[in-house]
Amino acid sequence: MDRLLLGTLLTCRELYLQYCPLLEGVNLERGDWNVVHWVKSVYKEHKRLPTWAELKARYPEFGPEQNIPDLTIIEKGIIDFIKEDRLKDWLIKVANKIETKKVDYLEIFGEMREMVRKYDVSESAYRDAEKVWGDVLDKMVYSEQNIRISTGVKKLDDVLSGGVGLGEIMILIAPSGRGKTIFLVNAAYGACLARKNVLFITLEMSEEFILGRFYRRMLLSNRDEIRKDKEKAAKELQRQFRHLKNKVFVKFMMPGSLTVEGLERVLDTVEQREGVNIDVVMIDYVDKMKLPYSGSSEDRTSGLRTLTELVRYFGIRKNKAIMTVTQSNRKGLSASLITEEHISESYGKIEVSDIVLSLTSTLEETQQSKARLVVLKNREYGGVGTVIPVRTEFDKSLIEEYSFE
Repeated sequence: MDRLLLGTLLTCRELYLQYCPLLEGVNLERGDWNVVHWVKSVYKEHKRLPTWAELKARYPEFGPEQNIPDLTIIEKGIIDFIKEDRLKDWLIKVANKIETKKVDYLEIFGEMREMVRKYDVSESAYRDAEKVWGDVLDKMVYSEQNIRISTGVKKLDDVLSGGVGLGEIMILIAPSGRGKTIFLVNAAYGACLARKNVLFITLEMSEEFILGRFYRRMLLSNRDEIRKDKEKAAKELQRQFRHLKNKVFVKFMMPGSLTVEGLERVLDTVEQREGVNIDVVMIDYVDKMKLPYSGSSEDRTSGLRTLTELVRYFGIRKNKAIMTVTQSNRKGLSASLITEEHISESYGKIEVSDIVLSLTSTLEETQQSKARLVVLKNREYGGVGTVIPVRTEFDKSLIEEYSFE
């Protein structure tokens, strides 16, 4: 096992009590087992774990103590190591059975279920309230540990205490053609200005179409203005990209093809290939993802709730902010104010989301470039019922706070 993983496991009481028992049967090196047995003897005799300095004094290969930014990183490394080792051991065992033609498939499936039950330690992890209050308070207080992603609309960010938090999912309700995609593009630009990295998944429009809207937001220009002076637009885009400290990635997926597992693969691929940490994942839009199951209309209703919940858990597990949009029903087309009752197909999408917004504009308001953002739900910070007038210039992909006289 990696020195940092093993050393932290054996000197941190929380990790030691949770995961050291699961090392039994894991294929550690002989020297590693000597270290584990020594730490066990220290803990048994002195009712405490050795410090890193004491561990290094006895086993110099551990080197000087290293600063660990987040124990969850170490915890994930330990979990992955245990799972990988048990999987390797089990696969060898199964391969031997198949080779000798002594395989019992029911027995193998039973072993697999038991292995998942026993070693899926991420599901059984817990936190002792008395021991972790310091860490929790730090995350509540210090801004670098409480990152929030701008929505691109300042007054909305103020209501949401800075925007959408890591591990939260925000969903916007609006009728067809009233600015759902524009809202996400505008938010992507707002995240850029705040130096956050964006992954934009489009399930409706091409990558080129989304990028075109994003460039128009950067330039605050419509198509005609760009056509009249392409060189000026090109120079301005080059200038802005030279100064941007973040990345925006756009990925098109066929409607109905993207699962939560597929979303995770896309995210991991981007982060690994580009060497960046994505802060916010935008999905245009969640209704067009592949449902966990399909069939009757009742299945779709509950399936959309489950899907939204899975996307939310994906954000929590990956520590990403999630922004997505959804259609309003037909009544929303003529509603003077879109509320929760206007969400299409499944109210469950609202139930499991952390932040729910609506974007309302009558036909007359749309023609006047006016709309209203309404906070329908804000699980963490309140502000429910807040109405924010905004100016919309869809040809420039702009949505901004505005005061109408």
